Amino acid sequence: MYYTNSIINHKLGSYTEDQTIAKKLGFKIKMEEIDLGYDGCAYEKGFAPVAPEKNYVELRLSAYPPVSEQLDMMYWDKVRGTSVWKDTITAIKDKFPKK
Repeated sequence: MYYTNSIINHKLGSYTEDQTIAKKLGFKIKMEEIDLGYDGCAYEKGFAPVAPEKNYVELRLSAYPPVSEQLDMMYWDKVRGTSVWKDTITAIKDKFPKK
């Protein structure tokens, strides 16, 4: 059971699961279940907002290796005559194309 002091547009104000704390704070609204939204706020069950879909830039940025690792790939590609860095970056760009 959750206790809260207010609900505005299905978004909860302060809330707690502890009945003793709820009583001390004067929280009178009882709820069986809540959803935690991607925005870090609590909502009535079924009303949490859906996270926006990531665009290709955000997806690529999360997939690229750290710059230090990319520089190491480039160095060893030069030394060994390989194309590991280019292949890695191309695979990411192919996986998350510009739209």
